[in-house]
Amino acid sequence: MKTVKKCVFFFLALFLFTTFAYAAAAPEILANAAVVVEPSSGEILYEKNAHEKTYPASTTKMMTGLIAMEKGKLDDVVTVSASALHGLEEMGSGTNLRVGETYTLHDLLYLLLLPSDNDAANVIAEHIAGSQDAFVEMMNERAQQIGMKDTHFSNVHGLHDENHYTTAYDMSLLAREALKNSLFAEIAKTPRAVINGEEILTTNHLISRFKDPNYYYSYAIGIKTGFTTPAGHCLVSAAEKNGSRYVCVVMNSPQDKSTGKIGSFTDTKALFEWAFSNFEEKTLLSKSTPVQEVPVRLAQNKDYLVLTPEADLKAIVPKDLDPKSLTFDYEVQESITAPVKKGEALGKVTVSSGDKTYGTLNLIALNDVERSTFLYVLDRIKSFFNSLPFRIVLIVLVALFILLLVIRTINKRRRRYRNQRMRYGGGFRRR
Repeated sequence: MKTVKKCVFFFLALFLFTTFAYAAAAPEILANAAVVVEPSSGEILYEKNAHEKTYPASTTKMMTGLIAMEKGKLDDVVTVSASALHGLEEMGSGTNLRVGETYTLHDLLYLLLLPSDNDAANVIAEHIAGSQDAFVEMMNERAQQIGMKDTHFSNVHGLHDENHYTTAYDMSLLAREALKNSLFAEIAKTPRAVINGEEILTTNHLISRFKDPNYYYSYAIGIKTGFTTPAGHCLVSAAEKNGSRYVCVVMNSPQDKSTGKIGSFTDTKALFEWAFSNFEEKTLLSKSTPVQEVPVRLAQNKDYLVLTPEADLKAIVPKDLDPKSLTFDYEVQESITAPVKKGEALGKVTVSSGDKTYGTLNLIALNDVERSTFLYVLDRIKSFFNSLPFRIVLIVLVALFILLLVIRTINKRRRRYRNQRMRYGGGFRRR
C-alpha cells in the first residue's frame, strides 16, 4: 500500500463547511476534576484531571441502579430487612425506611436515584444479590465491562471508604452506559415522584426548581449528585440542546463560603453552556463525495477508478474549525487490477487536524469495473515471459545451445585432424 498525504482540505470542504463562530476558552471551574464528553462517540471536549483518583460519593448509586434494572424485575415486592438498615441511622441521606416495610423494586429505584436514599441502596443490593458484599462484586465486574479501569467499589451507596474510588472519566463511561437504559434515563430526569403516598424530590437542582431555582438548567436531563466531606460536591449530568447531547462530570467541587453556591452545579452549567456554544457535529467526509482516483489495469474502456468513503464521517468539532486545517491521509494502492465490484474496499482515509484524529474510513469502489479479455490475455502472456520459470527455462535452453555449439566445434576439429592424418598416409614422416 502506498500512503498519500493531503495536507490541505480539498475544494469540496468549502461546500461542507459554511459559517464559523469564534470559540471561547473553556471556563475556569472550581471542581478538582471534570470531563465533558459527547456520549455517542466518546469524544472528549474538555478535561481537567479526568483520570485522577477521586471519591464518587452518591454518584455510586448510578451503578447500583443500573445493575438492579439489568438484573431485577421491576414489579418484585421487596421487604426491608434489619441488615439493610444497619449502620445507616446517622450516615447521610435516607427516607427512614422501616424494617418490614415493602416496596416494589421500581419504587426503590426512584428512592435510590431521586433523594439518593442509602437505605434503598442496601435493600436493593440484598434483593438482587443476596447480600451487599455480593452486589459489590457485581458492581466491580460491571465496571470492568464498561471500561472503568481506575474504579473500585466497596459499598453500594457511596459513603466514604478509602478503597471506594473512581475518576471523572470513568464516571462519564458509567453515565454513557446508564443512559442507554430507557428506565434509567427516565428516572434520571425526573424532578419529583410520589412513592407509597410520600412525595420525594431529586437532589439534582439542574432539573428541579423546587429547592433552589438558581441552579435550574432547562436543557439538563439528569443524572446524579453526590456529597461527602472527603469527596466534596460531585455531579454527573447530561444535557440536550438543538439535537446535541453532552455528558458532564465534575468531582470534588467546593461550596462557596461567602455566597453558599454549590460549585458542582455552577461548574456544570458553565461547562454545558461552553460546550453547546462552541461545538457542533459536522460531516467531515460524505459517502457521496468522490475523494480519490486510482489507475485501473486491464479494464474495459476505463483508465481509472473512483473511490468514495464507505459512510459519512461525522464528528464533534469546534464551530470555528478551519477546513484548511484538516489533513487527509490516504492509504491506497498505486493501481488497481480489474475486475472490481462496486462497494469493494480498496483503501483507507484518516481525517485529522493537528494531533487530533477524527476518524478512519474505508474507501470503496464507486462503480463496477469489468475486465478486458484481450488485455487480460496480453497481460498473462507478458507475465509468463517475465516470470521466473520462463527465465529459468530460457537460461537452460541458452546453456544447451552453447553446449551444443561447443560440442559441434570440438567434433569439427576432430574431423579435421583425422582428415589431415589420412591425407599424409596415417601420419607425418620424420627426417
